[in-house]
Order: sequence, then structure tokens, then C-alpha cells
Amino acid sequence: MNTFQKLLVTLFLFQASLFAASKTVFVPRSTTRDSVLELSQANYFFYHNEARCDEEYPWFYFFFNPFVQRSFNDKDLAKYFLKDNKSCLSIREDGLGDVNPEWLGLIAPAGSNFSSVFNVRPVRTAYGAYFNMYFDLCRFWEGLWLGIETAAMGVTHKLKPCETVTTGAENPVNNFGTIDNIRIFTDAINNPELCFGRFNKCKVSRGGLDDIQVKLGQNYFFREDDHIGLYLVANIPTGKMQRATYVFEPLVGSKHAGVGIGLNADFNLYGCDDHMLNWMFDLKYLYLFKANQLRLFDLCANGDWSRYLQVVQNSDTPMLTQPGTKFFTQCVKVTPKSEINFWTALHYEFCRYNFELGYNLWWRDCERVCQKCANPPVAIADLANFIACQGISASGANISQSVIGPNIAPTDSVFTNVGPFNIDSGTAPRVLTHKLYASFAYDYLICSYPAMVGITTACEFATGRNKRNALEQWQIFLTLGFTY
Repeated sequence: MNTFQKLLVTLFLFQASLFAASKTVFVPRSTTRDSVLELSQANYFFYHNEARCDEEYPWFYFFFNPFVQRSFNDKDLAKYFLKDNKSCLSIREDGLGDVNPEWLGLIAPAGSNFSSVFNVRPVRTAYGAYFNMYFDLCRFWEGLWLGIETAAMGVTHKLKPCETVTTGAENPVNNFGTIDNIRIFTDAINNPELCFGRFNKCKVSRGGLDDIQVKLGQNYFFREDDHIGLYLVANIPTGKMQRATYVFEPLVGSKHAGVGIGLNADFNLYGCDDHMLNWMFDLKYLYLFKANQLRLFDLCANGDWSRYLQVVQNSDTPMLTQPGTKFFTQCVKVTPKSEINFWTALHYEFCRYNFELGYNLWWRDCERVCQKCANPPVAIADLANFIACQGISASGANISQSVIGPNIAPTDSVFTNVGPFNIDSGTAPRVLTHKLYASFAYDYLICSYPAMVGITTACEFATGRNKRNALEQWQIFLTLGFTY
């Protein structure tokens, strides 16, 4: 192989190392910016009351939507977190599996090697109430309106780790770990000493107020039942910094402010007596600005799940090892960049009965993550020479390697600090999802003021590689609309 060919191979390997198979962070879709929760039935109700811009008719519209939604793509979502995007991992202490548990403190008794199969089935459940307020300001300026949306909600995440310990002639049944509280790999990957990136065995919950969305729009009504208008939109953050304690961390709100623009339109396709059929659509673009976040990263040169390698801080103390997650978790600047929501629906009204079928496309760009600090001055522990107390460092080690057998962790001749982080491993990827929904509502009058009650069911799904990057979930919610 000549020098040019070696250079091409080196560049290829380096480029490949920049794209981690698994991710350490999962950022779900914002509930506040869910166009189905925001616009189902409410969009038609706002524009199709008996009159507009008349003092005897309402100027304030309030929609209250109790909701619940739950993910159902646990097998695909598991690949997002597991090494090399596998559906399950082979855990083997002899170095012939996907992960050597010795790196996480799981060591079987002398004369045996730990062996198991490990997988997870992540499930996310969100519940709460969505609040949608419209102010019809046409008394001040024809077609002017203001909208404010947010959600008071709770989120529960379950990783549901499952592990089967394998046994055989070479693996006695007593090959469980010898360290207290680390008997199997599920214990090791949830060890509190990891500090970050744990796979929690129990459900984890968080509650609070989701981001606040504010819209200011101007509509042009070119026929009695048709309109088209533009609006400006802003996102007001309400969340806290991600803790990075768990790889499937529940989040409510964000730290990212944003601005954007939208287009809303409504066209009457058929109208006769008590029958009316309308086509509606809403297209919204939002750009979210940068904010500080905690993110856990793998190392470029050491492959997927290198975040779980043991490290040492000083060549004079090679036996004093610490979990790499403590040093590979960094405060970085995260910019979510662009987000697009497209919503469209057909609405049929008969007397006071309303039927609606709709579709929502949601696209989010890949984050831009910028490192703020230099790499920590630590080296990967020399696992192969750890017992002999002769270790230096092992800069080329990966998470599968062992102290014995054909896959031995390499030893450095001099103490070598870790290389650059694989930023992609701690970056939320690009996502595209599709949501279909069906809705029914009944509108009526309360003391001459229009009101409405409805119910909506929806299903959100993804295709291709997006299936493991996004939440596929079902959703159901009520809509209670009041005016003043």
C-alpha cells in the first residue's frame, strides 16, 4: 500500500469515527409546538363563528386540552441507545462480545467469565393539559390577532432494561459479579458512580410548564368563509439544563429561545344550508437559538460506547481508575437550529356537529454542538496490566476488549491522554415524523357566547432511519373551547 492509499484509508477511518452509532441524548418533540394539539378544531372554531369584528361577539378564545400520549416503537428506539444500533448486546468478560463488563466494574469469580444478553425497551408517556388562547384584535386593526400556547405536563420515561445471564460448561452458574451491588450488567450500567449516562432500572419522571409560544398575525378575509394570513412566532423557553444523568432523560421545556414566521389559510370547498366543507393549512418555520447544555460524548478513536471506559488522571497512579463518564460529560453550546411544522385538515360541519381529518409533518434539523473547554487531561486505563500493577495507559482500547484472549486491550509505551470527542454521539439528530388524526366536536352557545367540546385521536410515525431517531406515539385529547 503506497502513501496515498494509506492517507485515503486514514481519512476514511477518521470520517467514519465522527459518526457514532448510538446517542447519549434524546430530545423529544415540544408539546407546545405540536400543531395537532394547537389547531385541531380550534383553528376552525376561531374563524367560523357567526360574525367577526362586531362588539356583541367574542374577542377572547380559550381552549383547554387535557391529553395523554405514549410511545410504541420501543424496539426501534432501543437501537438509538445501544452500541452499534443493535437490538440487543452480547456482554462477555472474555472480550468476544459487544461489551466487556470489566470496564464497568463487573468481574466474575476466578475461573469463570461473566456472559449475558442485554437489551432495553424505552417507553415515554406524557400527560397534562394544553392551553391555547386567541385574542381577536380586529377592533383595533382589521384581521389582527394574538395567540399564546403552552402546556402544563408531566413526563415519565422507562428504559425497561432486560438481561439474560447465559451459562454453560465454560460459564458456571455462579459467574455473577463479585462486587457488592454489581451482580449483573444491568447493575453495572446503572451504577451511581457513573455519574452520567446511566441506564436506569426504574421509571424517571419530570413535570412542569412547557415552552411558551406567542404568535402575532394579520389575516386577509377575501370571502366570508375564506382567509389567508401571515404571523410572527416566538418561543419562550421554560426548561432547565439537561442533567445527562440518564441516556433517556425526561424533559419538559427547553432552554432555547426562538423566532419564526408562519402562514395560515382556510378555503371553503362546499357550502349549502347546514353543510360546510373547508380545507385548512398552517405552515410554520421556527429557528431556535443556542444555550448551554450538559452532554456526554464518546471518543473518536475508541468507538461506540467508549464513554464507559475507565480512565486515569496521572501516570504515577495507574491503579486509581475512575469512570470516563465523569470526564466525558461537558458543558457545551447547543443550537437546535431550524424546525418546520406543516398542518393541513379537511373540516366538515353539519348543523353544530364538526368532523375533522388532518395531517401534520414535523421536521427538526440536526443540532449544532460546540465544545467550550479543552479535552480533559485523562488517559484510558490499561486494563490488561491492571492486575499486575504495571499499567501505563491504553489509548487504543475499546469497550469490548478484555485482559485475556484474542481481543486484548492494547498497552501504550508512554502515558497518552485521550483524543478528541466524537461530538456526534452527544448531538440530537435530524428528525422527520408524520401525524394523522381524526377529530369530532360539537359547538353550542353559553349565554349567547359560542363554546365547543371535542375529542381527537392521533398517531405519529416515522420512516426509514428516522424510526429510531423519533418517537412514534399515539395521542388522545379532549378540546374544551370557551369565548368571551
